[in-house]
Amino acid sequence: MPSRRQPRLGPCYNQRMKNNLANRTNACWYAEAICLGITVGFSEVLLAIYYGSASMDAVTLGLFMTFPAAIGAVTQVVMTSLKKTLGSARAFASAAIVIQILGLLTMASGLYANASDHVMMFVGQCLYWMGGMTSASPTQEILAGGVDACRHNQFFSRRAILMTVLTLICNLTSAQVLKYGLTPSLMAMFLVIAAGARFGSLLLIFIFAAKRPVERARRPALVQDEAVVSILKLSLVMMVFRCAVNISSPFFSAYMLQDLHLDLVVYSMLTAVPLVSKMLWLTNWAKLLDDNKKFEGLCIAMLSIGIVPIMWAMGSSKIWLGMLQVLAGLSWAGFDLISILLVQSMYPRSITQKLGLFLALSSIGSVAGSLVGGLILEATHNYHILFAVSGTMRLLAGYFVLAYLRQNQLFKFQQLKMKSGLATLLLVVNPRRRPRQFMPSSPPQDSRSDRVA
Repeated sequence: MPSRRQPRLGPCYNQRMKNNLANRTNACWYAEAICLGITVGFSEVLLAIYYGSASMDAVTLGLFMTFPAAIGAVTQVVMTSLKKTLGSARAFASAAIVIQILGLLTMASGLYANASDHVMMFVGQCLYWMGGMTSASPTQEILAGGVDACRHNQFFSRRAILMTVLTLICNLTSAQVLKYGLTPSLMAMFLVIAAGARFGSLLLIFIFAAKRPVERARRPALVQDEAVVSILKLSLVMMVFRCAVNISSPFFSAYMLQDLHLDLVVYSMLTAVPLVSKMLWLTNWAKLLDDNKKFEGLCIAMLSIGIVPIMWAMGSSKIWLGMLQVLAGLSWAGFDLISILLVQSMYPRSITQKLGLFLALSSIGSVAGSLVGGLILEATHNYHILFAVSGTMRLLAGYFVLAYLRQNQLFKFQQLKMKSGLATLLLVVNPRRRPRQFMPSSPPQDSRSDRVA
């Protein structure tokens, strides 16, 4: 019998199969963003509510709100050497996510066993931030390698927006449920749900991520030393500003829940406003920086961050606090964006490691500021005095930072383009060099107190 002739597969068929595969891959990473948004939405709002309504002294409260995130930032830098040991970004990300899941389960067991045992909550929170911040770098590497380069802008924008929307929905849902009964068992249940969602994220990364070897390229030690020294100088300067910021930021949740006695739903909405404002204003900040007004933009951002706590003391109505939260999100969008660009302009290669070092050193200032704020609050027992001191220190520290940046002429980047507020940054570090493309996924994971204030 004559054999049947097989139909030829033309270029249109091959292109269609390639597009289908790319769509399935994108759908997988969108699902992972949903899982991550559920984890962040349930866990971080519960931590803020727990510490905001807990009966502990101000110094301890400040440490509990800032120290775990600082531990996570330092761990992110230290554990980057494990990439060579594990051999792939997938294994490294999976190990970090497992640590984060253990942290969520530790906090849930501590709440279920004894809600007044803050030690279990502190240990679980440290594990949560260690795993979460350590997994950010390998996850970004996996996403960048698994998505077509021509679709990076659209993919990262949609993924970040999807994760933000899920985070807001989970914030409001948990606050609405806890409104009718703020019980430890109910809070533990939400933490278990967050751990389950993160486990789903782990499965998606482990199954669908390609097992690629870690890049082992070595650079001259002299170049690395120069970059580290530059980052250390910038981090020490920013540490002063972070210290002034966290004099009041960790205590804003306690102020709203204990002093103003706000409803949990209203509190959750107020804490969600800066996140939405930050996302929406990133595009406007990009346009401002396009007009070669980097220094002026940083001046506006630091001035706004400085006057926010002073204006907290001027009124306590929900509308007034909501307007201030919009201003806070606008200000932090510009500050975080310009901070990333400064690190990138100083040393364009290995941006993840240098940015991790910058955040780790800056977080030390956050812990120091929370200690100072706790001592002030213990001595005065007046939130308005605390806010006034923090605002004054923010303005003074901002002036010091701006004077240092102008004196050292660190504003070297010249061109910036951004799509949908979250996508692509094109930087020209040196006119003799070609523009380098830098695509951040989600904003750096800071403590929730920094995002609120």
